[in-house]
Formats: sequence, structure tokens, C-alpha cells
Amino acid sequence: VRAEGSIFVAGVFDPRNQRLALSSRADVELRSVTDGALIARLKSNGEPIQKMLFSPDGSQLLTLAYGRVRGSGEAPRLWSTVNGRMIATLDGSQGVVASAAFTPDGLRLLTSSTDGHLRLWDTRDGALVGEAHLPANTRVVRAIALVDSGDFAALGGDDGRIFVVALGTLDVLLDLKLGERGVRDLRFAPGLQLLAALLDDDSVVRYRCDLCAPRGKL
Repeated sequence: VRAEGSIFVAGVFDPRNQRLALSSRADVELRSVTDGALIARLKSNGEPIQKMLFSPDGSQLLTLAYGRVRGSGEAPRLWSTVNGRMIATLDGSQGVVASAAFTPDGLRLLTSSTDGHLRLWDTRDGALVGEAHLPANTRVVRAIALVDSGDFAALGGDDGRIFVVALGTLDVLLDLKLGERGVRDLRFAPGLQLLAALLDDDSVVRYRCDLCAPRGKL
């Protein structure tokens, strides 16, 4: 597989491993994993698309394009992978969207941007359905993890803070400070029983979510 007149800068498989999304500066190519055949081509506005995220059923694709100047970029775009058409441009942020996650049912999308806001979107039409400020001094959320029910989300910041929000209201339910080590990744165990955080020093801290007390460092 070759990019026409460019090189690919990012790639991601859909959850069912049936399609592969490949981004270049010009566009995103959706290809069949089986034979590499081109399924659809999603056009970019010019900025290179460096992050992509499939919905849980693979029917939608979120694209994040960043500019060469740090802190610049285009508004996220939501696409249908069925027909290759753009569903919506997610306008409203004064900063760059740094992280995003679909709810398990694929009906909502949670984004965090460098303007210090969380935003919740309806993926059927791109409508903004919720907005809230990030707590404390957290500016960049690197990781978002959702529980299986889609009722709660954990967010990890570059300032070493983890907070859990209720998706219905975006109210902060828990606020944890891990020191100065930034959070690189988050994962919930089934049933909201355990939350694991990967930190910048490559350590993993586990939390019991009922009490939010550290269970240990790996």
C-alpha cells in the first residue's frame, strides 16, 4: 500500500480488524485488511492527520489534525466509514483536542482540549451535548478511559492528576494527584473495580475505585 505523492503518518485498525485507516498529509485511506483494497478516501483540509480513532463498531472514524506550530490544528472531524462521508466537524474548542474516547455504545464522544475544557458530543450529528472545565490546573489530558457501562470516564493529565467524571453531567466525582509524573495511559478493569495508570516513569499505579486508594506500584 502506497500513499499517492506522500507518505503515511499514522495508521489504526478498526475494532474488528476488518479495515485499516492510513493517514497522509492529503487524506485518510480506508482499506480492507484482507486484500488492501481501497474502500474510501477521506479528504483533509491540509493539516496532517496524526491521530485517528474508530468507534466501537467501526462505523465511524474520528480524525485529529495538528499543525506544524505547537498548539495549532484543525477541529476534529467525524466520518462515516460506511460511505466515506463526513458526519460533522466538531467546532467549539479554542484549543487543540489532545485526547478523545467513544462511549461503548458509540453514541457519544468525549474530547479534551488544550483550552481546559471537556466536551461531550452526539456522534449521530456532531451536536455538542455537554461541556465542563477541567479541574485544578490540568491543561492537557493525555488519556481517557471509560467503564463498560459508559456512565463514567477517567482522565489522566500531564500534571500527574487523574480524575473521574460522570458522563451524564461531566461532574468530577474523584480527583487524585500522583505527584509530578504525567499520566500516559489509563485502563479500567471490568465493573469499575480497578483503575490502572501508566506514568511517565514507566511505573503502573493501581487504584480501587470504590475508595480510590492506591493498591500498589508495579
